[in-house]
Amino acid sequence: MAYSLVKESLFCFCCRLFGVVDKAGFNSINGFKKWWKLNPKVLEHESSSAHNDNFNKWKSLEVRLQVGATIDKQEQNMIVKEEQKLRLVLVRILDIIRFLAKQNLALRGHREIMKENDAENRGNFLGLVHLLGKYDPVLCEHLTKLKLQKKARENGKIEYSISSGNENGDFEITKNGTIFTKRHLDRENQSLYNLLVIATDKAPIPEDRLSSSVQVTIVLKDVNDMSPEFITPNETTVAENIPINTVVMAIKAVDKDEGRNGYIEYSLSDDPVINGIFSLGPVDGLLKVAGRIDRETTSNYTLIVHAKDRGDPPKSTQAKIFVRVLDENDNSPVFDPKQYSASISENASIGASVLQVSATDIDDGFNGRVRYSIISGDINRDFSIIEDTGVIRVAKNLNYERKSRYTLIVKAEDCAGNYYFRILHLPRNIHVDAMS
Repeated sequence: MAYSLVKESLFCFCCRLFGVVDKAGFNSINGFKKWWKLNPKVLEHESSSAHNDNFNKWKSLEVRLQVGATIDKQEQNMIVKEEQKLRLVLVRILDIIRFLAKQNLALRGHREIMKENDAENRGNFLGLVHLLGKYDPVLCEHLTKLKLQKKARENGKIEYSISSGNENGDFEITKNGTIFTKRHLDRENQSLYNLLVIATDKAPIPEDRLSSSVQVTIVLKDVNDMSPEFITPNETTVAENIPINTVVMAIKAVDKDEGRNGYIEYSLSDDPVINGIFSLGPVDGLLKVAGRIDRETTSNYTLIVHAKDRGDPPKSTQAKIFVRVLDENDNSPVFDPKQYSASISENASIGASVLQVSATDIDDGFNGRVRYSIISGDINRDFSIIEDTGVIRVAKNLNYERKSRYTLIVKAEDCAGNYYFRILHLPRNIHVDAMS
């Protein structure tokens, strides 16, 4: 018996050597557990027939080891027979060499092709060996064995090929089955390859060659080789006086990398012109209003937006976003000067110019276009005003005795509907000449 410290079990040496499971339930692999309690199965095993057979095998092997006869007698006889056959083959080969030497003939052949049968010249030595092999049973058996061995070696040789999944020729397989790349691979174009690899033996013709196939899946790992690309327009508009936190636009960039390499964060360049006016969400890319926007102060903004991934090292891209401020009609027309005065003769012809008023509106477009009208002080409509230019003209014949002083109120109104009043005074007396 032998004790194992590793397994803490007691083993029967001879049964462990030859491997057995007897009727008593003893397993030579596991051994006896808790043997110190005098396990009764130990005695049962030692008296079993399986243990006795293994014990006799061990004793027989012990004797053969002592005399150096560990090989079975049958196998020893086969070795002796093979030695005798090889001696006979060697005798035939020596006879052929002696014959060629007496005839003064070369042993080796040349590489020329014989025209008679289109077979490669084997030379005198090999030619005689194959010739005698047709008639001598010893050589015939030996040559046959050599052919079988060569065939077995050829059948055991394997050549590999990629049958499908490599249409672009990105991979190549070597003689030993190693797959390697032939060109630069781009995960953004193709991230997964399913190659069908065929292994074929090299059995000599006319035998059929056998083959087997296996599918090889190649997954490309991502490298942070792509920079973010903006896909949103680079121009937008925003209305002035728009409430704070109003979304102006959603800025979007894409990165063809994956994982952290494709995760994008957004930011605005530090610019005193836009600081406090706009804010940009670092994750969602939402551009929002952060302060008051007044078109009359700044009519447009140019924002520089950065998109950066989380690769190591990170890659970033910047883009310019042009924001045009849309006008809101938040300014009224203003007269300059604020009061006007003029005098005109009572015999002035109809259509004669009295004066021109002027008002400006700093709004844009129609919101800043001014229209003029007389809204008070001219009940008889003795005067008219040109709507676009503000030129006041005589509309009727004037009569000094009927009315010598007019106080007109002129309204300046933008085209959006907002208006502003200014009073127009004619403080001087109008002198009217007598007419016949």
